[in-house]
Amino acid sequence: MLDSQSRFTVEYRDGFPLKEPVHVESLGDDRYRLLFSPGLVLGITAGDEFRLVGKDGAFEIIRRGGNLSVILQAEEPVDGLIDELRRRVKKLGGRIGGQVEQSLVC
Repeated sequence: MLDSQSRFTVEYRDGFPLKEPVHVESLGDDRYRLLFSPGLVLGITAGDEFRLVGKDGAFEIIRRGGNLSVILQAEEPVDGLIDELRRRVKKLGGRIGGQVEQSLVC
């Protein structure tokens, strides 16, 4: 059973899975809804319902949530752009789901 966080496999390196933590909501019957789009894991976005396949962080999509995830990566820190980007993304009905120094997930 997942709490409010799980870990998805990003890739395998030297035979070991590299994982990204993600926030989820349990829907019961081993089904979960992703609350925020990941920044490294491809093929899933906020609102998608999924089930884990095995114990290595692989997943299977059950139902798409209808959202689109855009990852912005910059050469410079994005702090100076965040307010303007948040305003523009909100106009489109979206949200900024995550941020690190040089990357945003919308």
